Amino acid sequence: MKRLLIIAFLATMLFGQALPAIAEDKVEFASYFVVYAEKGPNWKPQTDVDGMDVRLEILENLKSLLKQHSDLIIAGLVNDGSDAEFIMIFQTEDEMGLRDLLKNAKNVKNGFYKPRGHSFHGPAGLKLETIPRK
Repeated sequence: MKRLLIIAFLATMLFGQALPAIAEDKVEFASYFVVYAEKGPNWKPQTDVDGMDVRLEILENLKSLLKQHSDLIIAGLVNDGSDAEFIMIFQTEDEMGLRDLLKNAKNVKNGFYKPRGHSFHGPAGLKLETIPRK
């Protein structure tokens, strides 16, 4: 039980969730999957016309995914100078299905990106609500 409370406390600090669950000594966890889209062997910078076209296509696909699939919690660009260009976080119980979907994605098959994924457990119900621009 002590380990569970420590995990819940860390989740609260990281995600701002699970305080009511700790008070009730009940913490429900879910499976999450983080995907990093790293530069593949055929990657091109966004200064290249083809490279920019791929990025615009990816952004449109991400907008569509966010609207259509409740499994995708958030996606965004990585700006830390690593080989990862963008990140996606999913809540899913079907990690293998998600890995297959990524492996067969157009810009993975053509070598523009190579996906790197990691699964983890965290407090259930993590969701992001977009804030409209004013």
